[in-house]
Amino acid sequence: MRGYAWGMLGLLMAAPVSAQIAGSYHTRPSQLPFRPDYELGQIRQSIDDGRDNGQLSRRQAKRLRRDAGAVAAAEARAGDRISDAEREQFEARREYLRGQVAAGKIRQRP
Repeated sequence: MRGYAWGMLGLLMAAPVSAQIAGSYHTRPSQLPFRPDYELGQIRQSIDDGRDNGQLSRRQAKRLRRDAGAVAAAEARAGDRISDAEREQFEARREYLRGQVAAGKIRQRP
């Protein structure tokens, strides 16, 4: 759990730096609709599938669902009017969560 907290802290600290470095290389225009619900729905479905298939333990699935809920709550508080840097930070959080789900599935294989 402690390693997970440090990983999230490192990710949150690195996201603004990477946004500053990217600068003019930003490839996603801010005019595109912000649709986190669809991506988080896919992540939640992946968690459920992993739990049903036995690839994720009950504890792992519970932690990942809780993390997905925290990401969804943060995005809901931000609303639709967010800056490009905030959008990238949310994308990074979803990508990190997606990676945690995949890593959990791999670790559980016999």
